[in-house]
Amino acid sequence: MKKRTEEFRNWVSAYARNHNIPVERAKNGVKKEAYVLPYLKRFEKKNQHGVYFIFQSMEQGPCFHPMMPKYPTPEPDYRIIRRQRRMYTHLYFYIRDEVLGPMVMCVGTYLPFLTTYCLNGHHWIDRPVRRAPRWGLRIRVQRGGFGGASTATGGLVVRTAQTTTPPFAFLAR
Repeated sequence: MKKRTEEFRNWVSAYARNHNIPVERAKNGVKKEAYVLPYLKRFEKKNQHGVYFIFQSMEQGPCFHPMMPKYPTPEPDYRIIRRQRRMYTHLYFYIRDEVLGPMVMCVGTYLPFLTTYCLNGHHWIDRPVRRAPRWGLRIRVQRGGFGGASTATGGLVVRTAQTTTPPFAFLAR
């Protein structure tokens, strides 16, 4: 298992080096989203998509740990695999996707390589909102959400923002 972990870490290091992606350790008390914002703005300015930053963080997570059996077995390499919680490195890939917008993919660097995706639904809904004037809608966007929506005649439209939001905001695998 150690070999598989080292191969993955080496691949990530090579990928980051070949694509000029900064890899840094997360510091206590620093908001990650605020820290990577300048890198995201740079990507948006160049209209690029892909990984723009990688954070490393020591966190507790599930893993498989091989143990020697209590009693001798006919197979000398036989090991008992137990699921445990341990501290190990997690990598946070900050990604700008063409359809989903900015998102974060967290990958544990130890078997079973637990992966978590965090998506921002406001960026996903941004495209339909930009088309809203063509549909006769006016939508007021505020930081962190929608302030309101109305038709060109002044009637309040509430279902527009509700029905176009993605059915997911957080996926875990």
